[in-house]
Amino acid sequence: MTAEKYFIDNDELENKTPKLIKEKGLSHIPEDRHKRATIDDFTMEENMALGLQDQYSKGVLLDYSEIEKKTNEYIEKYDIRPTDGKIKFGGLSGGNQQKVVVARELERENKFIIAAQPTRGVDIGAIEMIHNTIFK
Repeated sequence: MTAEKYFIDNDELENKTPKLIKEKGLSHIPEDRHKRATIDDFTMEENMALGLQDQYSKGVLLDYSEIEKKTNEYIEKYDIRPTDGKIKFGGLSGGNQQKVVVARELERENKFIIAAQPTRGVDIGAIEMIHNTIFK
């Protein structure tokens, strides 16, 4: 039996950190957003920035105005409700929580997307929106 090897642009991904794999262009929409993608006690804005701190940093500090600006763009584009990015993520419906994860992962520069049951536990309206967005 041989081990599988995974590459993006001829770069092997084995033994790479999650940060390096993301920088190579891999986006991931996990099966369980609560265990693998979000923090309920963080705001929607903070969850939008998870894993993208380098993108939103000014030196050693985060550029919260840029995070707010991008979050507002994604709220509109992905029809996330309520529209207040400062609301706690845990207060959103399951469909809107998943839209946050989908927006964050699809709006990053990516070459490859792994989506493991991206519509698990969401309402029919969110399912349609998520499928349409992923398959664009």
